Amino acid sequence: MFWNREQELTFLNREYHTPGGRFVVIYGRRRVGKTRLIAEFIRDKPGFYHLADASSDLMQRRTFRDSLRTFLGPEAWMLDDDTVPAWPTLLRYLTTMASDESRLVIALDEFQYLVQSEPAFPSLLQKLWDTEWERRNLLLILCGSHEGMVHDAVLSYDSPLYGRRTGQIRLQPFSFSDYWRVFDQLSFNAAVENYTVSGGVPRYITALGLDSDLWDRVRTQILNPNAVLYDEPRFVLSAERADALSYFAILRTIAGGEHRRSRIAASLGQPASQLAPYLERLIELALLERRVPITRPDSSRLGLYYLADPFFRFWFRFVLPNQSAIELRQVDPVLARIQTSFGAHVSLQFEDCCANWLYDQATIGRLPFTLDRVGRWWNRAGGTDEIDVLGVNEETGDAVFGECKWSRQPIGMDTLTSLYGRAQRMPWRKDNRREWFVLFSRSGFQEPLLERARRQGNVGYHDILLVHDGHVFGGPDQ
Repeated sequence: MFWNREQELTFLNREYHTPGGRFVVIYGRRRVGKTRLIAEFIRDKPGFYHLADASSDLMQRRTFRDSLRTFLGPEAWMLDDDTVPAWPTLLRYLTTMASDESRLVIALDEFQYLVQSEPAFPSLLQKLWDTEWERRNLLLILCGSHEGMVHDAVLSYDSPLYGRRTGQIRLQPFSFSDYWRVFDQLSFNAAVENYTVSGGVPRYITALGLDSDLWDRVRTQILNPNAVLYDEPRFVLSAERADALSYFAILRTIAGGEHRRSRIAASLGQPASQLAPYLERLIELALLERRVPITRPDSSRLGLYYLADPFFRFWFRFVLPNQSAIELRQVDPVLARIQTSFGAHVSLQFEDCCANWLYDQATIGRLPFTLDRVGRWWNRAGGTDEIDVLGVNEETGDAVFGECKWSRQPIGMDTLTSLYGRAQRMPWRKDNRREWFVLFSRSGFQEPLLERARRQGNVGYHDILLVHDGHVFGGPDQ
């Protein structure tokens, strides 16, 4: 299936229908669906697609020649012998296929491998673009999963191709709201649980599936040495980095609960200053994220590091520590241990899902406020105050304070009272902001809290929304 890439397809189609040569770069982490996006885009268009691999320059040119033979068909008579032309010759064979009557898409996938085998490849493309392709009726797509190399080879100021592109797409995993829109047969709570395991990477969503109970799928698709997801993080890191073990150790430490750079470094026995390049690289690979309080986007002192991908979080917490037992086919006790502590694990992901839901619903006008940014807030310097979800509107000063409870018990007035107190200690635009309070509950709300929400709007009361399983209670119109 092809899911929810309407924006990207709209952009590519606009580029396709713009006269003259167009040049788009598509990049993003592995498994995120870049190749599938290209395939969907060119399925009804004249298009040459070539997938590069990690091989020598001679082998790259040979497979490219074979791709040309397939694409050109009877016109490939000049490629019938066993010679392997140089890159300029191979690329120029495509030039004549773009005419005023027939627009051509040229898609070079895993572009980083072409650069690895022939470092001059960007210069060759630049010369061909400047002298011929820019004026031809074609759309060139360069696609890569090694974000650093794609940036250096195409996007950076020092690249020969700098300034030639007419657009770029950094393809991202699906957000929770994207996921729930696609799989709307799930309840909100069920979507949270499934997303906590698979995350938003299409390859992982497909592998985990939705055809049976979640724990049956975890058993067969993750806790199985023959399953594609069983060792996926190791494969991803080894494909991206020669020194994968160092990166693996960092991710393992952060997944284990260390989020400050100094603490991560201490756990690894390294100076914090030496850790910075590794952390930056993992962020570039979209495997790690650095979070700061939502009201302090420029704060370095309060920055915390978290695994960016929910599946990686699940794998490092539950699969990696149990792989010896899994290899010995002791899956039942492993699964029982995962189920015992899964609720605590989901509670952290629940906050992210609620924040994403809140921003999405406010953006499309389904809530009585608009938000510019949504995230977490904490103030370690002044104490231990934390707010699970904080949304702010820069223009109006409105602030939305949210508390998320992944508990089997309905939540009551004490949760709201505690949130009031922390909100008053949060200093952002305190004098002129309008305040909203949103409580997210897995299991609903106690009657006094429901009654409190019914009486809002009276003098002295704040505006309150109660959200249970994706359904909203409260607000001026409810």
